[in-house]
Amino acid sequence: MARAGPRKTARYGEQFKATAIHPHGRERRAQEIALSPSARANDHPVAVARLVLVRTQPQPEQSMSRKTIVMVATLGFAGASLAQQGVFQTKSLTPETALSAAKAAMEFCRKQGYQVAVAVVDRAGLAQVVLRDRFAGAHTLDVASNKAWTAASFRTPTTALAAETQAGKPLSGLRNLPRFLAVGGGLVIESGGAVLGAIGVSGAPGGEADEACARAGIKAIADAIEF
Repeated sequence: MARAGPRKTARYGEQFKATAIHPHGRERRAQEIALSPSARANDHPVAVARLVLVRTQPQPEQSMSRKTIVMVATLGFAGASLAQQGVFQTKSLTPETALSAAKAAMEFCRKQGYQVAVAVVDRAGLAQVVLRDRFAGAHTLDVASNKAWTAASFRTPTTALAAETQAGKPLSGLRNLPRFLAVGGGLVIESGGAVLGAIGVSGAPGGEADEACARAGIKAIADAIEF
């Protein structure tokens, strides 16, 4: 009868050296490790891989146990792969960058003699910065915010949405959506093909003038968001 290896082990490598000497001892110990929570593939992928390699010459009556151990290793590595696909990353403007865009848009409007409100939202349409100049109308706060929300939600400038949602067009029903505002002045803020947020301006005489101010705000942060 073959001599059993040392009983006391501290690492997985030592466990496999000890159990590989005696066939029955190896088999029993291998199964215990496979079923132990501490030998999950996510925690010890090398240990589980070695566990499968130890049993390179199984006996006929051991075939079922071998399939079980191989399945443990396969499912463990598959679980690790799925975990990596369960989340995603996005890029957003910092509050400082959003504020710079809003201030630049307002300053541009001031130079044209317009008193406006400016809103900058993140990619989800949530407000990051809202500014209103001294004499801008009270309504400009909501209008600027809704323009920015609309541009961010639809990933489309509000001027384009104004044209596509005219009465009689297929998208005309969108005008009944709460917060949807198809008036010029809302632009998407994007860089490298990724949407970072949107900016909306209200208070200038007409959608084109509002959009010019919004565009100036985006231009002011172009270097900061380039990637």
